[in-house]
Amino acid sequence: MLSALFWVPFLPIALAPLALRARAGAWLLGLAGAAGSLALLLPMLPEVATGHTLSLRLLWVPGLDVVYALRVDGLGLLFALLIALVGVLIVLYARAYLAGVPGQGAFFAALLLFMGAMLGVAVADSLVVLYLFWELTSLASFFLIGFHHENPAARRGALHALVVTVGGGLAMLGGVVLLGAAAGTVELSALAARGAQVRSHPAAAWALALLLAGAFTKSAQVPFHFWLPGAMVAPTPVSAYLHSATMVKAGVFLLLRLLPLFGETALWQAIVLPVGLATYFWGSVVAVGQDDLKALLAYGTVGALGLATALAGTGTASGRDAALLFLLAHAAYKGTLFLVAGAVEHETGTRSLGRLGGLATSMPLAAVAALLAVLSMVGVPAFAGYLAKGLAGQAFNGILSQAPSVGGVLTMAYGMRVLSVFWSSRPRIEPTPVSGSAAHPHDPPDLLLPAAVLALAGLFLGVWPPLLEGALRLLGGAYGLWHGVSLSTVATLAVTAAGGAVIARLLARPLPTRLQPLAGGEVLVRLLDGLLSGARALTALTMTGRLRDYLLVVLVTGFGAALPALRRGVWESPLVALHPHDAVLLVLAAAAILVTATVRSLLSTVIAVGATGYTVALLFLSLMAPDLALTQVLVETVTLVLLLTVVSHLTRADVPDRHPRAWLDLAVASVVGIATAAFALLVLHGPPARHLEAFFAAKAPEAGGANLVNLILVDFRGLDTLGEITVLAIAALGVVALAQQAHSLSRLRQGTSILLQTVTRVAAPAIVLYALYLLATGHYGPGGGFVAGLMTATALILWGLAFGLEVVARNWRAGLAAGLILAGGTGVGGLLLGHPFLTHGTLELGGVKVASSLLFEVGVYILVTSATMAAVQTIAEIGPPP
Repeated sequence: MLSALFWVPFLPIALAPLALRARAGAWLLGLAGAAGSLALLLPMLPEVATGHTLSLRLLWVPGLDVVYALRVDGLGLLFALLIALVGVLIVLYARAYLAGVPGQGAFFAALLLFMGAMLGVAVADSLVVLYLFWELTSLASFFLIGFHHENPAARRGALHALVVTVGGGLAMLGGVVLLGAAAGTVELSALAARGAQVRSHPAAAWALALLLAGAFTKSAQVPFHFWLPGAMVAPTPVSAYLHSATMVKAGVFLLLRLLPLFGETALWQAIVLPVGLATYFWGSVVAVGQDDLKALLAYGTVGALGLATALAGTGTASGRDAALLFLLAHAAYKGTLFLVAGAVEHETGTRSLGRLGGLATSMPLAAVAALLAVLSMVGVPAFAGYLAKGLAGQAFNGILSQAPSVGGVLTMAYGMRVLSVFWSSRPRIEPTPVSGSAAHPHDPPDLLLPAAVLALAGLFLGVWPPLLEGALRLLGGAYGLWHGVSLSTVATLAVTAAGGAVIARLLARPLPTRLQPLAGGEVLVRLLDGLLSGARALTALTMTGRLRDYLLVVLVTGFGAALPALRRGVWESPLVALHPHDAVLLVLAAAAILVTATVRSLLSTVIAVGATGYTVALLFLSLMAPDLALTQVLVETVTLVLLLTVVSHLTRADVPDRHPRAWLDLAVASVVGIATAAFALLVLHGPPARHLEAFFAAKAPEAGGANLVNLILVDFRGLDTLGEITVLAIAALGVVALAQQAHSLSRLRQGTSILLQTVTRVAAPAIVLYALYLLATGHYGPGGGFVAGLMTATALILWGLAFGLEVVARNWRAGLAAGLILAGGTGVGGLLLGHPFLTHGTLELGGVKVASSLLFEVGVYILVTSATMAAVQTIAEIGPPP
């Protein structure tokens, strides 16, 4: 059962890359992801129904006490089932809706990624894990909203949704950090028991405010509501799934998770309840005046989310139960309406209410599905919406108990406008079908089947209340939802219908000019556009295309970041007694630097740079650092070969005139150089460095080695090394891609020197053998995978220069992947044995101890060799410029 819990969010995520490559059959993988997660969740239902919870805990970041914790309780299970069930229907709908549309692989891949992330939000027990899945939903929704990226409105809507929800997510992360500091844990299952401790902490109010910012932005509460209607440019399956049934409900779900912790505080009720009510009424009012059918439904969703938020804002268990019941009913009826809207647009080519009408005769199935959904939405008895609104009225106290009824008039108004698409006079402008299959609109069965399922679900849940009552019992609530139909119920519905008809007639027109900016959140939209414009201006100012300018910014920024530490440092005397030969090496290095800065020949500059590096390598050797010296020599050798290869392809071999602001370069270089030396002295003479030195020396036997430099790279800081070689692989791929785009490829030139070929036949194999020796013994002496890779690449370069580079031409990109997979794969072994990632061990084979980290070294070796050869091969293949 626990392994099933692990795969609930990760099954769709694991299928996403396959869907990206599947293209035409990607919908099958989408269906497998949704149906598979549903099949994993359903067996958990009986156990959760008995009051038990299922949990999974994996040690993730031991140093920070962060655990990958998942938990399924009643609330999480209901929310996860909603995501998976609706996901199945959405995939079936999208298959028909996107038939013949290019890019289906990318669409279903993003849909699977989003589905897995939402399931992760539902079953996460750690707030850190929840946050990661939370932000993944924003990223996936960005791709889904912007699916039609050729449309500027789609790009704009996707960008607004991303910035608002990710910005709220960052605020939420701050709240998680403060909450963890106050409670000593970020696990939801433990937080409830520490409620008093958290609420009395000085940072509790700030933590709550930041967490609410994340919830409000995700669930489109005023004033952050504007991104949701703007996202309606997305394909209809996206609107129905993300913006009606799942993603926008994540904010309310977070509120329900936090309810046991903060629900009884005055601050909770003072913020959440008013924001929810304001959103409820404002979204409902604005919805009535929309002409675009999807925009009307979007603003109606904003209002519905406001009601759910207000119910959570009551801070009571009844409010929680009413909010969840309302979210379930809303997913059924609003999902139906979005799917019907997509079918109408698909058949008529428009979503304008002013152009649509009388479609009940040509699209009767769509009309019936829409009617059932609207009846549930306005709260007609025998529908799920009626039960949900009845429980909502009981959850509010005093005059607020009338809020659902008052808002129901507005809901009735925009519900009538939706039905006018099917039952009204003829449209003023004849719509144009876009399906291409018929001259007149008709019912598309593939599109309406999922809509019909959701519409009938709303009716079925209302006719059989015990099913919803059982759902509420998963939360610990016991309710009798059906109280019959009284005369007052009929009278209330009649008044609501009459009021809705009047309001629909009064407001069924564009909003007044003064209110339109408020409806779309124009103030925040302009602020957001201003932020993006400022970012573009800053990019234009700083992205000059000159590496010199980029280096200047990097150096100045680094100096500014290090300056506070330099000012607060405890200084010891920087004077060190130098041996005469060390002083000579420093003078030689300084002279080489001066030559580099003053000569005008590129060839001389390259040689002077190499001389600087080799001199530094000799200085490392003098200071008893053979690892550094060996690495420096090899790096300088390979770099020198690469630079000479580049220079040989240039038509002009001299350096242009000195930069007009060369004095600035000199000043920055001098200041940064002095500051770097000072910072190095501060680090080396400070307590942390001395403590680490003793720590590494004491722990070296446990790592099975003696060379501290190698042990730090492979064992103690292996994750850093894995990240660095990943960057190296990406950089190598970038070099190959850019070079191939820059010039046409020319035939590789054949080497002709007999003397060079003779020497190479002996030297190259010897170099490779020595490289393999350094690879195998790096744990105990100078060497390791990085050095061995550079040496092997040097031997291959030598062989290519002697016999022609086509002899060593290979698909080195495959080596990049193989090395990275091997290095990263060694970390999985530790996880399987219950240890942290990249934990290595020692095996004894025939009396010889072999560290398992040798496989990590082999991966580094393969990747470094491949990266170097890919760069050399690509540069050599580039033909001279015309």
